[in-house]
Amino acid sequence: MNKKIIIGIAVAAALIISSLALYAQLSAVSISNVHSCIEETVTWTETEPAYEYVTFEKPTYGQVWSEENQTYEQGITGTEQYQVLQQRGEKTTQKTKTVCTQDTSYATLNTGFKTVPIAAGKYGFFCSNTEKQIVCDNKKDGNSDGICKPGESCAVFDIQDSKIRLTYTNGGDRLLCYPREVKGVPFEVCYDNLVDTTSFLEVR
Repeated sequence: MNKKIIIGIAVAAALIISSLALYAQLSAVSISNVHSCIEETVTWTETEPAYEYVTFEKPTYGQVWSEENQTYEQGITGTEQYQVLQQRGEKTTQKTKTVCTQDTSYATLNTGFKTVPIAAGKYGFFCSNTEKQIVCDNKKDGNSDGICKPGESCAVFDIQDSKIRLTYTNGGDRLLCYPREVKGVPFEVCYDNLVDTTSFLEVR
């Protein structure tokens, strides 16, 4: 048998075996999604109204004897105290709260032979996930609920049989797609005609 034919058969066999292995690994891909941030305690002072209870008196009414009319009539029987909360000036109060100074949230695609990190927080995205999909919406023009709606810059990762499809979308109706590899993992990257190219969620 011709040596070139033998080499060709070997290469083809290797490609088939590689494709089958890749299919098996991608079909068993797992997703992890972690929401985290670097926190800092912020302290400030505020001037607020100062309130206190002030005591007043009011008359009480009941039946009293009238010497003039020699009968019981409605009249004042005494007094009672009551309190009213009133502003009596101002006070300075120290406030504290914990704020997220740097979003470190991330998602991970574990294909079994390669791990692909997705630094969602770094690029201003919030992600939610199912077993076979990660949906990330941009905090800049979205509501950070991990649900992609028209008008929001989104990145959607779909785990397919032989590749991972990454779609950048903003509700457009035309997709442009091209193949790409990330750490040896085959991707199909698509983006629609309305997506903001400055709002891409980088995957490296």
